Amino acid sequence: MVSYILYALDAICISRGAIHLSITLPAEPSLVIYVWADALINYVSGAGYLEDDEKFRRWWPADVHVVGKDILRFHTVIWPTMLMAAGLPLPRQVFGHGYVMAEGGAKMSKSAGNVIDAEELIGTYGPDAVRYFLLREISYAVDGSFSVQKLVNRINSDLGNDLGNLVYRTLSMIERYFDGTVPQPGERTADEQGLADAADGLPSTMGECVGSFQFNRAVEALWRLVSEANRYVERTKPWSLAKDPATRGRLGAVMYNLADCVRVVSLLLEPFMPFTAESIRTQLNLAKPDAALEEAVLGRQQPGVKISKGAPLFPRIEA
Repeated sequence: MVSYILYALDAICISRGAIHLSITLPAEPSLVIYVWADALINYVSGAGYLEDDEKFRRWWPADVHVVGKDILRFHTVIWPTMLMAAGLPLPRQVFGHGYVMAEGGAKMSKSAGNVIDAEELIGTYGPDAVRYFLLREISYAVDGSFSVQKLVNRINSDLGNDLGNLVYRTLSMIERYFDGTVPQPGERTADEQGLADAADGLPSTMGECVGSFQFNRAVEALWRLVSEANRYVERTKPWSLAKDPATRGRLGAVMYNLADCVRVVSLLLEPFMPFTAESIRTQLNLAKPDAALEEAVLGRQQPGVKISKGAPLFPRIEA
C-alpha cells in the first residue's frame, strides 16, 4: 500500500484502452477516461464547480466523505491527487464504513441468495425500525451482521417495551388522571435524581458521538434516559398515587416529569427516527422546535398543554 501511495501521488493514468460505455478522450479517440476519474469529478461538478461559484464556495470542500471501505483507496489516493492537480481544496475528512453482512458474517450476494430487499424490509417493519436497528446494532466503523430475527428482537425490546411503552403509558395516565392535560410541575425529590443524571449533558454527549461516527453510542446514551424514565414509573407508582387525594400534587409532578422526559427523547430522537419523533411530538401537541438541542433539557415542558394519545408506537411482533 505504501508503494502504491508513493507511486499514485506522483502520477495517475486517467486513460484506459477502449472500453464500451466509457467517455472517449477528445485528443485520442482510441482511449477512454478511467471510470473512477470521471466518477470522482462529480463531487465538485455537482457542487457547482466552474458553473456556480457561490454554490461551490458553500458546498466545497466537503466536511466529510462517507464511503464504503472497499472504495477507500480511490477516495484517499486518486481523488486527492486529482484535486491537488486542479488546485482545489481537499475534503476535510474521509470516513470508510464497514459492510452489513448476513447472519454469521457472510457477505451478501445474489449468487449466495442471502441478499436482503431493503424496500421489502421497510415495507414490513417501517423505516424507523430499520434505521434504529442499523444504527444501534452495528458500529459504523466495522462490519456488522443482520438478520430479521435480530431486527424483530430489537423492535420488541427496545422500541416496543422501552420507548413505545414509556410514551403510551405516560400519555395514558395523563389522559386518565388529568383529562389529557399536562399538569403543573412540583417540587423535585430524590426520585427525580436518576432522570436528572441520565439527561444531564445528553445533547452534548450525543453530539460528540455523532461527530465521531459512533452512532450506536449516541443511541445508547439516549436509551439510558428512556430506561431511567421507565424505572422512574416503577419507583413512583403513579397508579398508587392516584388512589389518594392527598398525593394528587405529587402525582401531577410525576406525570409532568414523565411528559418532560418524553419531550426530550422526541427531540434527540429526530435524527435517528424522524417519523417516530414526529409522532411523539404530535401526541404531546408540540411544534417542531427551531433549536432542538437547546430545548432538549429537562424542565422546559409547558404545563397545561392538551395531549392527544395515539396508538402504541411499536406493537409487539409475534414470531
